[in-house]
Amino acid sequence: MAEVVPVPLLRLVIPNLPAAEYAANYARGQHWSVKQKITQRVHDEIIALVHEQGWKGAPLEQANVSVCFVLPDHRRRDPDGLISRMKPYFDGLVLANVLKDDDLKTIGWPVYSHTYVKGVSQTIIEVHGSNDPRRASP
Repeated sequence: MAEVVPVPLLRLVIPNLPAAEYAANYARGQHWSVKQKITQRVHDEIIALVHEQGWKGAPLEQANVSVCFVLPDHRRRDPDGLISRMKPYFDGLVLANVLKDDDLKTIGWPVYSHTYVKGVSQTIIEVHGSNDPRRASP
């Protein structure tokens, strides 16, 4: 019997990895305006991608979010660093009215994964409804 894979409500393919400026090591001593410019660019990019897909409706009160980092090479990377760099992307989903909030009550713990595709850097964000079987229940 084939496994049923839930279709995401929204699938955003971002043509790069999350901004390095959000990594903890990079942020030390960085002027706040540098981060703010990057934040605005990321928010605008997420909002545009959401509108391209024709998202309509009220923000989701509960959702499952998964993130796949498509890495261009097998260079050593710290998973925590990639995860911490996702903050402006989740905020962008809130600003685009996809999610009510990006807190634990709304999205729980996002599911992170990665794959390697030579020469390709992408971040793929999928938003699933809260009835997705992957959502952990208390």
